Amino acid sequence: PFKGLQMFRVASQVSSGILCLHMQSRGEGNGWSVRIDRIIQKLRSEQIGFASAVADYLTAMVAFGRQKHDNLHTYDQGVIELLRTASENCRERRLRPFYWSADDALHEIHTGQTGIKLLHRMRKAKVTCPEKLRRLYGVADPR
Repeated sequence: PFKGLQMFRVASQVSSGILCLHMQSRGEGNGWSVRIDRIIQKLRSEQIGFASAVADYLTAMVAFGRQKHDNLHTYDQGVIELLRTASENCRERRLRPFYWSADDALHEIHTGQTGIKLLHRMRKAKVTCPEKLRRLYGVADPR
């Protein structure tokens, strides 16, 4: 019974983290980064690979989003390393949307092209509305 409860907690935190990341990327108030930080702490405390991979992803995307929001044309090496780690960890656990969006952020840093790689992958995987999913995962600029 404890494993089921833990998975429910983790699933809830993952959903909340994605929602907070989305809301932060839309510029919906300032409290989202505090919420994301709490969610990341909770995910890391679960001590399971899936939760750690998602925590790495959220950490990387928050850092990426902050530098993108500040209109810095050069990204800190720490952000690039966070994105690489998140991508690798999510790929190992087969968390496609997570590693796809982390890879897309890396692609944007290196080429300046936003979302091309992610949209291509999602269309290839027959995702119904790739643009909406891309925005949800905090990669795309909000409309």
